[in-house]
This record gives sequence, structure tokens and C-alpha cells, in this order.
Amino acid sequence: WEAEGGGRQTVGAGDAFFLVPGGWHRYRPEPATGWTEKWVCVQGAAVHGLVATGLLPGQCLHLRGGVRRGMTDRLDRLRRDVASRPGVNPPSWGLRALTVMLECFETETALEPPAVRAGGAEAAMRFIRENAHRPLGVREVAAGAKISSNSWWSNVGGAYSAASQAYDAMTRDASSAVTGNQPMFYVFSAGNSGPGANTIGAPGTAKNVLTVGATENVRDQGIADGCAISAADNADDMASFSSRGPTADLRAKPDIVAAGTHVQGPAGQDPLYDGTRVCGPKFYPAGQTLYTWSSGTSHSAPAASGAAALAWEHYRRVVKPGVDPSPAMLKAMLLNTPRYLNGGDTGGTLPGSGQGWGDVNLAGMLDNGRWAYDQATSFTATGQKFTRYFAVPASAKPTRITLAFTDAPGSAVGNAYVNDLDLVVVAGGKYYRGNVFSGALSTTGGSHDPRNNVEQVFLPAGVSGTVAVQVVARNIAGNGVPGGTATDQDFALTAVNLTPAASNPAVLPYLSGVTATDSGTGAIGNGAVEPGEMARLTVGVGNFGASSAPAGTVNVSIAGGTPADVANPSGAAPVVASEASANVTGPMVRYRQAAACGGTFSVTAKYTTGGKTATGTFVMQTGAGG
Repeated sequence: WEAEGGGRQTVGAGDAFFLVPGGWHRYRPEPATGWTEKWVCVQGAAVHGLVATGLLPGQCLHLRGGVRRGMTDRLDRLRRDVASRPGVNPPSWGLRALTVMLECFETETALEPPAVRAGGAEAAMRFIRENAHRPLGVREVAAGAKISSNSWWSNVGGAYSAASQAYDAMTRDASSAVTGNQPMFYVFSAGNSGPGANTIGAPGTAKNVLTVGATENVRDQGIADGCAISAADNADDMASFSSRGPTADLRAKPDIVAAGTHVQGPAGQDPLYDGTRVCGPKFYPAGQTLYTWSSGTSHSAPAASGAAALAWEHYRRVVKPGVDPSPAMLKAMLLNTPRYLNGGDTGGTLPGSGQGWGDVNLAGMLDNGRWAYDQATSFTATGQKFTRYFAVPASAKPTRITLAFTDAPGSAVGNAYVNDLDLVVVAGGKYYRGNVFSGALSTTGGSHDPRNNVEQVFLPAGVSGTVAVQVVARNIAGNGVPGGTATDQDFALTAVNLTPAASNPAVLPYLSGVTATDSGTGAIGNGAVEPGEMARLTVGVGNFGASSAPAGTVNVSIAGGTPADVANPSGAAPVVASEASANVTGPMVRYRQAAACGGTFSVTAKYTTGGKTATGTFVMQTGAGG
């Protein structure tokens, strides 16, 4: 063997040649023995990209020992497949040919650039998968595929990459070769780069896909599998390797989690199978040849994909018979009722950087009391609103509301989010914003979420009366619905334990909060309320009914035994228009001299208007300002 830039080399059995167009080379077999040659040729944009990024060399090479075990058998099978179907060229054949070619580099240690050495073939395959951008071809879409499960990723430090962009677009239309939009629900592994923050892999950083992290399984604790993972004793614990959020632009990822350690599955039955490609022993447990086990978010994603398939069937058969759910609706259903985890590296406030919204929960997702509204309304301008009123059929059960929308592909530089829809819920006399949580439940206050295309409100058991649910077009800046106007956005909305109200309420009062200022008698005016001062209370009220709320009253009370007394319990509330709010001042509270500076106590407020009353309890603090 001789090539440009190198001297003559002796060729041995099992060696391989890597040839590039225009590269000068020559070779000659030993006349006495000869040799058998087998060829694979790959071409196209993906191959040029591999060379341009340095993952493949741009010159002809002699690869000593490049023919790995089983490679010729795989090449023969590929040749037979190609010969049996003339004129057909599915994407999978190109990937199979590239795999054969790239494996030649795995045993060659003297190559440049360094990326081609150890791990270079794996890196090159990741590049191909990311830049193929068409994981499902025309045949799969035409055959009715609705869900795509993907157990691969690229380590990008939580960045929104070109691949993320592509999958956000393909969620709307998975095949441009088929007329119209072909929606597809994509599920991706979060990656195995945890436990550090900002380690979600691409395309799992995409907005419209379902990104799945890994929890521990409960199986054979303490025994290391082929991935060197031995922790598997608590399904509430995060797997240490599972990639964590948020994304680089501070969006919440992963979306959900599923078991990812010590996952049992069928072992390969091909004679060449040795277990190394699944990061496991060849077989497990010992004494059989049918099963093995492994760990990784690559196993969590298929579990979530199976749940998505059941959600799709449930929607078509029960929720909306005969109607396909959109990808946004599938995502909303899966995230509406997950199980909150409170174990190792979980707990905290939702959505978490590890558990996302929680663990896949089929029992909750398949609740027969589900209400759904799927992409039947499109906003075309900022400020537009969609409002519905509901009754709570079972006050002893929790209530959950989820908004999800398929956002337009974002920029790979800077923030990826384009359109901004917000979820607002008024329930039990309180005003809730989407994604404002304390622990596992929604709380009042906070601010609207400008980043995420999933927003949720989770309420505990005990909610009764009329519930208002509103979607607000906070900012419509891009084309979220292909084929529509230049700026538009539709959405999916689903809820459990809500049924449409028989009529829209004329008045629906709520309380937004109570604040205290040291402007009363004996106050020193430093902005904080200290022991011994008289405090003036300001009570925030609002109306989410269809008509204006007439003038009303506000009353406050304090439970006995607390270090404060009500000096003036009531105030007059003005007329409050529909979907408007107001502040009522007048009630006065005296903080006793014995009150602890920095202590807290509770104030209960009632707002009565139009024959309806909203009641809320709020925590007050003394001495916050010094």
C-alpha cells in the first residue's frame, strides 16, 4: 500500500483501506496468496460534514486491523438487502454502511485528527444522527407512525442546537415529502451527563419534544451492571448519571422521568452479540441466555414512549373518540398527572432540574374524568385570550390544569423561545399563574413564565365552586402554525377533576394577597411593621366573572392567640370590571409589643360582592425592614 504523503506499507489480513475522491493511492496483493476485497461506498452531505468537522480524515489511509469481528458478515447482509430491492434506498441502509465504515477506525491508534481515535466512531455517528434531520421517512409516516422514540443525544451543555431546531419543526411536519402537515410526537433521552446542572443533551433541548430523565429502578440493589451502576433501591431517587436542567436559556428540562437503572430486557440472539453495545453483560441473570440488563436514559425514553402510545389510544377511544391528539396534547396529558418524587436528588419545587414534572403515572393520565381542548383556537395577536369556566365534580380529589403548545423553531443563538402563552386559573377564591409552585403544588403570587411552552397549575383536594381557566397570548412573535398567518399560535389544554360549567358566572371574586405598611398610629414609617406599631392593610381583590362585580366589602380577621389585634376589620371595595383587579385599604392591625421581630402570623381576608364571597389566608411578618 502506498498513498500520497506516505511511504510503502505492508498490508496484513484484516486490514482496511479508507479512500477519498481525488486521493492518490495504489496497492497490490502478494501474487502468491492474493486477497479477497469487500467494498462499501458512502456519499452525500453527511459524509462531507464528517470530514468538514474533523470526525473523518480527508486523505486516503491504511487502517491496520480495521476489519473488526462480524464486520464482513454485516456487510454481506447489507449487500444482499440492496440487491433484493433494486431502486430502493431507505435512510437505514446509509446508516448501516456508515457504521461498517466507521468501525474500521476503532482499532487504529495512529490517526489524526485526534477525534478519529478512541470514541471517534461514536462521535461521528452522533453527528450523522443529528444532521440527518429525518429519523422517520416517508414510508413510516405514510404507514401511520405517530410517536418516535429516540435513545440518543449529543452533549451540548444544555444548548439549543440545529438538531433541536429541526425536531421542533418536525413536530408539526415530520415529512415534507407528504402533502400537508404530518405531526409527530418525538421522545428523547435527556442524556447521561449528570448530575451537574445544564447537561441536557440535544435534541432533548428542543421545546416541542418530550425529554426523559432517569430514576433508579428497584432491582438487585448493590450489584453493578455492565454500565458500572449499582444503585437501584428507590424509585424516588434520581439516577446519578441522568442529565439535569435547566437548558442554557433557562427553560425547564427534562420534562418527565422514568426508571433508568438495572432495566431488564431481551438479549440479542445473533451469534455475534456480546453485550457490549448495550452497556451490559452478555446475559443477566446467570443461568439463561434470553435476557440482560443495562442502565441509562436510553431505557427511560422508551418507557415514556410506551406511556405516550397508551395516551394516544386513550384519547382516540375515550377522551375524543376517533380524533387523533396533537403532539402538544400528548405532552400535556403525560405532564398533567406525573408522580411527584421526594427522594435522593428529587423533591423541591416543580418543575425540578432532575425530575422535571415527576415520574410517568399511567393511572392518573388515564383518568376518565379528563377534559381536553386541542388546537381548536389560534391566537393571531398579542393580548388575545381564551377563557372557560368549570365545576369541580369531586372536591375530595386534586385538580390539575395543563397548557402546552407547539412553538415555532427558535434561534440557535440566544433564547430559543418564540411565542409566549400564559396559563391563569382562578379557583377557591385565589388567583394562580402557571408554573408558580411551592413544592408539588401551585401557589399564589409570582410572575408569568415567559420561557416554557408547558405551563401547569396543580391544586390540592378541597377545591370547590366555579373554576376559571384562561390562556393569554402574552407575546405572539412568530409563526407557530405553519400555513396560517405570519404570527400565530394554537395550543392544547387539558384538565382532570373539572367539568364544563352549566353557565358562565356573572361575578367570580378572588383575593390576590394582603400586604401591611407601617403608616398607622405609632408607626415610624420605615416600610416595615415592628412590634407595637399600628399597620394599615392593603387587600388585593379581583373579579374573573363575565360581568362587572358591584361594590362590595372586605373584612379581615386574626385567629386568637396570635401577637396582633384587628383595630378596624373592614374596608369598602369598589366596582371591579370583568377580569380586573383593585386594592382595598382601610383595615388596620396593631402588632403587640410582645410580638417577635421577624415572626409571622396569619390574616384571613374575605371579599364579598354580588352575593359571592372569596376567602383566603395570608402570612404576615413583623420587622422585615429592621
